[in-house]
This record gives sequence, structure tokens and C-alpha cells, in this order.
Amino acid sequence: MFVVATLDDTVSIAPHLFNEQLSTIVAEELDRKLANTIFQELGLCICLYDILSMGDCILLPSDANFHIKVKFRYVVFRPNIDEILVGKKKYNFEYFFLLKF
Repeated sequence: MFVVATLDDTVSIAPHLFNEQLSTIVAEELDRKLANTIFQELGLCICLYDILSMGDCILLPSDANFHIKVKFRYVVFRPNIDEILVGKKKYNFEYFFLLKF
């Protein structure tokens, strides 16, 4: 149901964040970009598990941001086929409903 997936991505860091710790900035940017996002082949991204490696910072001539390649692990909710989730209906709205597990 919950899987730790290994991913890689390029993170852009704005100039006003240069004075902070690099790993903290990268973690916050990855969570801002991926948390609560659904990818068809991956599942629902929940939160950052850890950062495996970070490459060198690259500064492009047309952009003031640093760009850094990051390899990381992310917690993903990916239910299996025929998996049954048990819960109680909490709220019922016109277009969706909330469950309490």
C-alpha cells in the first residue's frame, strides 16, 4: 500500500534562499513540488523520505536560480489491484466524500 520510491529530479533554488542550508531548501522544494500529487505510473506522493545524493549547482545564463540534480526517496501511496481499504464515511458532498480510516 505505502511504497518508498526512488526518484530523481532537478530542483530550482531562488536567490533569496542562498543563505540557508542547501539540504533543507532542497527538501522543502521537493515537498512543495510533489506532495499531494498523483502520478499515474507512481501513485499519490505523500512526503519526502530522504535525499540520496545531490549533484553540483548549475547557474544558467538566462536565470538567476541555482539548478541542482537530486536523487531522493519519496513515500508513495500505491494500492494494489483488488486491495480493499476499510473505513467509515465521514462527510458526503455533491462531488466527493471523505473517509475516515
